[in-house]
Amino acid sequence: MAILISFGLQKGGVGKTTTTAITAFILSKTKRVLAVDLDGQGNLTRMLTGKRKSSFEKTIYDVLKAVNTDNCITVVTDTLHVIAANDDASKIPGLVASSKEKQRLHLLKLSLESIQNEYDYILIDLPPALAEQTLLGLTASDYTVTMLQTDPFAFHALDDYLETCQLVKEAYNPKLKLAGILSVLLNSRASLDQSILRKVRDDYEELVFSSVVKRQARIKEFTITGISDRTKTDRKVLTEYTHFVEELIERVEKG
Repeated sequence: MAILISFGLQKGGVGKTTTTAITAFILSKTKRVLAVDLDGQGNLTRMLTGKRKSSFEKTIYDVLKAVNTDNCITVVTDTLHVIAANDDASKIPGLVASSKEKQRLHLLKLSLESIQNEYDYILIDLPPALAEQTLLGLTASDYTVTMLQTDPFAFHALDDYLETCQLVKEAYNPKLKLAGILSVLLNSRASLDQSILRKVRDDYEELVFSSVVKRQARIKEFTITGISDRTKTDRKVLTEYTHFVEELIERVEKG
């Protein structure tokens, strides 16, 4: 039975999609992974498949509309599959509103139920805004990882996201747990970045992952070229993410 993990924060540009994609890539080396793109920008889709979002005829919208994944899964490798997203995601709020399901925000959870035994992990990339997609993703998740970019705006968004998670837990998904807070350092030498990181560790203690991801140029290139571990340089820049994935696995498999 798959463990479902969402990645989110109600702010864009914090490394959420990049982290979801790289986590899926690393996990797929030893596990069966399905990555679900809930963001109409389709960045996760592009990063993992190398294809433009407009090239996909079947996407997450079709999954939610049919309440199943038939013909909607793209095979990247034998152990890494993707449910793509494109501009059709803009129609998801209307789809949820018109759904005949008594528990409308369980649409994603219901859609994935029949394939959970086919994967070890299902990773869900949430959009940066608080919208139906975010609520659908959290309602379907066993765990959620929240990103903390060492930026004042991201820091303030952290409480908002955690409050949303708590509301979803109380109203729709009592099993939802916070896997942890992953810090992304914009500038490891900047005093403000270090100050924000210290503040978060003081406030949230063991909820903060020990792993810290630093912004690196090669990681940004992965968003264009796709993720690779073929060269020594690539493997080196993935090291911090590998440490995070190891820590994540330990937390979620421990329960």
